[in-house]
Amino acid sequence: MKICKGKGILIISLILLTGCNQRLASQAVKDAEIAIEEQLYNQASLLLHLAKVESSNIEYEALYEQSLHLIRMKEYKEANNLDQILLAWTELNLIPSHSDTIKDEAVRLINQFLKEVEVEAKELLVMGNPKEIIDFIRLIENRMGTFELFQPEIERLIELRNQLEGAQV
Repeated sequence: MKICKGKGILIISLILLTGCNQRLASQAVKDAEIAIEEQLYNQASLLLHLAKVESSNIEYEALYEQSLHLIRMKEYKEANNLDQILLAWTELNLIPSHSDTIKDEAVRLINQFLKEVEVEAKELLVMGNPKEIIDFIRLIENRMGTFELFQPEIERLIELRNQLEGAQV
């Protein structure tokens, strides 16, 4: 009889502990979403790792993996490495998840990158030394010209490139 009571208490304890772990994981995911909105990608990734560890929910693992690619995208953006940004973005999008939070942030990050290139192109148009940025805009056009998601930004860059090429003559 004591053995049965002991097993019953153990089972109840495991159920309660699992419930606590689920709540902890769920809260970690909510906090990670806030961190992503604040562009604190490393913090978000740590929170998603905690959620993954505390829960068997495969969605949390997918979000954690996506967060790692988002961090890489940010690093590549800071290094002006377009090809690696696009590769990390592609890898991020290949990971299925129900939440679009990280995917939306990745798109925002690429848009921000394109806007920074646009600002630099406008500055170079005024300064009259556009060769490097013309080549970079061509690279963007070649790599991203068919992405409808970024079409307005790419069209603005192409227009700037045309102005820069005209200023070179």
